[in-house]
Amino acid sequence: MVDEWDYMDGEENGVVIINIAQSVPLEYALPLYGFLMPLLVAVTTVTNTFIVVVLSQKHLRTPTNFVLVSMAIADLLTGLTSLPWFLYYYTLKGYEADEQWGLNSFWCHVYPFLSYIIPTIWHTAGIWLTVFLAVQRYVYVCVPSFVHRLCTPKTTRVAVAFITAFSLLTEMPDLLGKYMEQVEVDDRSICILRHSSWVLEVLGVQLFYTFHYWFRVALVQVLPCILLIIFTYKLARTIHQTEVRKRSWVSAMSELPSSSNYHNSSDPAYGEESNGNSANPVVTLSEFLALHCYVANLML
Repeated sequence: MVDEWDYMDGEENGVVIINIAQSVPLEYALPLYGFLMPLLVAVTTVTNTFIVVVLSQKHLRTPTNFVLVSMAIADLLTGLTSLPWFLYYYTLKGYEADEQWGLNSFWCHVYPFLSYIIPTIWHTAGIWLTVFLAVQRYVYVCVPSFVHRLCTPKTTRVAVAFITAFSLLTEMPDLLGKYMEQVEVDDRSICILRHSSWVLEVLGVQLFYTFHYWFRVALVQVLPCILLIIFTYKLARTIHQTEVRKRSWVSAMSELPSSSNYHNSSDPAYGEESNGNSANPVVTLSEFLALHCYVANLML
């Protein structure tokens, strides 16, 4: 998603005239935001709602499933909070009114929150919830003695609440450092982005954007990527070692004449199923890791 809220025109006095068509050209934005994004949001809404409904059943309420439900909700809200702006401006051709008369007061003040700030908060929460899932699976598989201390329902709820609060904190520079203002010029409404006095007097506009950019790169892109690499590697290595030991044990038991009945109860198919269940988080985390590292590389 293009950060229209961060569009700058080089002014040093902290006043920026917002030109959405210049920051996001319509030939690209119209098919992407006007048609493709609403379709994707509709699909993810159905799938994530299904995940929430299924995993919220009483007999499935485990710490891991609570994290998965939280991830589904974060992903759901990432799309739903941006949908009103996409539908109005691109799908329903609000850009035509913007070109002719400018945005009205409501959309002038609301669009930064719907197009970038609020969706980014939930996207950040989804990233760190994925990291938390990796940590949780690492504890379950690699250090099971700590499960009853670190992976309880209470600690999981506290961690999810902390991640949500932290995600909100990452957008505080945008929330507190900028604000929108509408002015009338020649019968046309113009949206102006102004910077708070503390930005102008303490940091300066350039330093403000530099700090915010590297703050997000470090804490929202690079650090989660590093943590995912570490915990996914450790989890995959432990699962591989367990599988090797299990195969050695089955091979040794099969060589004992008196172990035929016991060997039947230790059907290799059962071992494969168990390994598959253990490997599922690794596959999921690896896919997310590949995508996240690619995004982090683009940010750098």
